Amino acid sequence: MPLKRKHPLTILSVISGEPSEASWCRKNPRGVQYLVCVDYDITYVKALLRKNLLKSIVTVCFFLLLTIPIIKAYTTSYRDFLENLKESEERYRRLAENSPDMIYRMSLPDGKYEYVSPASKTIFGYPPKAWYENPRLIQDIIHPDWLNYFEIEWSKLQKGQLTPALEYQIVTEIKPFAGFISAA
Repeated sequence: MPLKRKHPLTILSVISGEPSEASWCRKNPRGVQYLVCVDYDITYVKALLRKNLLKSIVTVCFFLLLTIPIIKAYTTSYRDFLENLKESEERYRRLAENSPDMIYRMSLPDGKYEYVSPASKTIFGYPPKAWYENPRLIQDIIHPDWLNYFEIEWSKLQKGQLTPALEYQIVTEIKPFAGFISAA
């Protein structure tokens, strides 16, 4: 609650003798109101603000000028990185799509295929789209004699225990029984 004054309070500066309004109403910890008065020459404070503002602007401009070469070098190296990454991805795509082996990338633990090469159609009789739509397709085509082995290895894989190579038989639309080796 502000102090109620009958007349506006004007404080005369001790420094210049000019009137200055620099008072604030406050409360102490016991709740008693008091008036805080600061005796500054307002023109001095304004000059100080202008001087510090100019210093701040000059400092910021100086650091901006220093960082421009760093930013330019960073963007150039980032652009080079993106270009190299694009070339690398293109080489990988050509390798994967022209390989006679089925190449796939699977996310764990959900077992969803992130990539399946076109060779999946030649080897298993199922195009990549079938693998994306049914991540458990491999379980559906494993020969019944190998299902228990597959389940044990699958549970290990979901726990992060990688087996260097898995070998089991599958039943495909192309061949009744085929051997299959999966390497990590």
